[in-house]
Amino acid sequence: MIDRSSVVACRPDVLSTLVGDEVVLLDVDSGKYFGLDSVGADVWRALASPTKIEDLLAGLMRDYEGDAAVIEKDVVDLIGRLAASGLVRVS
Repeated sequence: MIDRSSVVACRPDVLSTLVGDEVVLLDVDSGKYFGLDSVGADVWRALASPTKIEDLLAGLMRDYEGDAAVIEKDVVDLIGRLAASGLVRVS
């Protein structure tokens, strides 16, 4: 289960490149491409080193306006999708 105390990091073998303000990811193992919008790109960059979700949320809440509960839900959902696709490690 992913929660505020979970630590997340990008898998080092996932390739990423910036395209405009978005990020395109390539899972070398599966050959599948993934795209992240500008907010997702900010999340991806933050996960370059192991990051506790509560620290990630604090940074995003400083950078973006919005309801804290909505931001948290969206980030946890995104991390869940990235983990399900094998793009990040969660501990």
